[in-house]
Amino acid sequence: MRALHVRTMHKDDADAILEIDKKITGTKRKGFWLSRVAYGIARDPGASLVAEIDEKVVGFILCDLRGGGFAPTENGWIEILGIDPDYQRRGIGKLLCEEALKHFKEKGVGRVRVSFSWASSDVAALLKSLDFHRAECITLEKDLI
Repeated sequence: MRALHVRTMHKDDADAILEIDKKITGTKRKGFWLSRVAYGIARDPGASLVAEIDEKVVGFILCDLRGGGFAPTENGWIEILGIDPDYQRRGIGKLLCEEALKHFKEKGVGRVRVSFSWASSDVAALLKSLDFHRAECITLEKDLI
């Protein structure tokens, strides 16, 4: 693999992120990504990152700080991790997570949380390798249609 470079996410990365998401999900969600990238960068500059190979964005992690709700103090949150399918299983997701965790630790954040589908066994394995464990909260859902 050619040289992998991780850097802070910028607004200009939204189009590359959109293309990765389209490859993963099969849908184009331009409005969603433009707003999520802008929001993530504004909430915690430096927490959201992209991975590049030869100046091409091949992965991203969207993170921020959140307080209140489940916890009285701010927690780091990994909101979305996406790796271009052509570049998966090369350690890019793990590297992005490690860099995001380092960012939160340097800011003095005591806990980082992430929610994901249990059907995503590859994500579960990645997070377990990074010493994530089951939290004391639970997510419930109700179908309306």
